[in-house]
Amino acid sequence: MFDLDQYVENSFPEARRSGDERIVHCFLCGGKWKLYINVEKRRYFCYKCEAGRGANLVTLIRDHRGVTEHGAWEILRSNRYQGYETRSYGDIYEARQSVPLPATVLPPEYTPFYPREDLAESVLGSRGLAYLRRRGLTEADFMLYRIGYCASGRYRNRIIVPVVRDGEVVYFLARRFFGYGGPRYLNPRNEEIREHPSNLLFNWDGAKSSATLQITEGVFDAIGLGEDATSVFGKQIHPGQLRLLGSGRFEKVELWLDSEAKDPEIRRDEESLAFALRELGKPVTIYSLAYGDPAETRLGPIPSNRREGGSWTSFFDAKGSRR
Repeated sequence: MFDLDQYVENSFPEARRSGDERIVHCFLCGGKWKLYINVEKRRYFCYKCEAGRGANLVTLIRDHRGVTEHGAWEILRSNRYQGYETRSYGDIYEARQSVPLPATVLPPEYTPFYPREDLAESVLGSRGLAYLRRRGLTEADFMLYRIGYCASGRYRNRIIVPVVRDGEVVYFLARRFFGYGGPRYLNPRNEEIREHPSNLLFNWDGAKSSATLQITEGVFDAIGLGEDATSVFGKQIHPGQLRLLGSGRFEKVELWLDSEAKDPEIRRDEESLAFALRELGKPVTIYSLAYGDPAETRLGPIPSNRREGGSWTSFFDAKGSRR
């Protein structure tokens, strides 16, 4: 069996130990002591670039040794890696700089829903269209957000939602709408994108000039609320996203997350996000839905309670509610 603990000791001289975790410098983004490798669970994650999310040991060896997946499997099988050079952040950065950016980050199989002259000939395209219609989306949404789908390739059976910065697509989300197996969302590979999502906000080009900015967790939540809404792709705001928010011209912030009926821990998440947003120096109002999620507001009004968020008292009250 591959000795991961010995591999880390031999390959990362700066490694620190913390139980089953080995904490090292990330060779993908250069973050010092940001890459956590769990030698028991055989998983890894970087708290700066988020490398390792959903990945396994094969991916770690492949990227660290600069080999193919087949080569990584051979290293794991034989437990011999001394003949392969390790790659540092500097090596990877130079390699990325020497490769021209792709003309588009969208998958080659991507087909937009608007204009939709060819969709009548595609059974999968028609199903994707029906799926989005059930969620209340219109042709105006397809055009505004450049939503499409893939009928083949790595992102087959998935809705593609591009993320645009300064008018250019720099990232995308792939959401499964048909079939079984695999994650509901499939993240693009690092080499397919121009920017990491921790430095991006969905619909930021359109929402940044709104008088009141609505912040949501997911892209369909933002689409459901309308053109004044943005998404942070989760329940955490990263430093890069906070810097981006600081450049906006909005005067107030509204926070819209899932209802407590859908996520029992949502109050804690609401207050944590509101507390992080206090750095913007703008008033933050939390809207707590009675049921469902913000995406469902497109189908009809959902009762909600509003309260001010971001204070020390509400933050620690929410943390205490976890017990």
